[in-house]
Amino acid sequence: MALNLKIDFDNKYETDSISEDLRESSFTSLLSDNKAIVLQVSISNQAHELLPNVYNLAFGSLRANGRIDDKAELTHRDYSKTFSTILFNGLTYLTPNPEHYLKASSSRSSLHSLMKTRQQATRFMQLLKAAEGQQ
Repeated sequence: MALNLKIDFDNKYETDSISEDLRESSFTSLLSDNKAIVLQVSISNQAHELLPNVYNLAFGSLRANGRIDDKAELTHRDYSKTFSTILFNGLTYLTPNPEHYLKASSSRSSLHSLMKTRQQATRFMQLLKAAEGQQ
């Protein structure tokens, strides 16, 4: 199923909380059944071992142990609003850290996903810069 996403920082959810170092934030998103769910956005504090200055951005609902469940299958009411909020939180972190890059990947590591990491980081930055230009 293809999604028609539109990144729009004027149409995002309010951030519920954000850490002082801007690496951790959360917001409440609505699912297609109108259930509200808290989503966590987390930026790693260690750069990727093969890509200097590239940090992982993880997002998703929280498990009982407090870790992000990036395998949860959620059906969002407004994917554009949800992903605009995630990217905005990434941009919030990048603004005072311009030497850093972000990549987003699932915990399901494979050789293929590792090979695509540089491409993902580049594409993610392109999306952030394009969205920033919309402001």
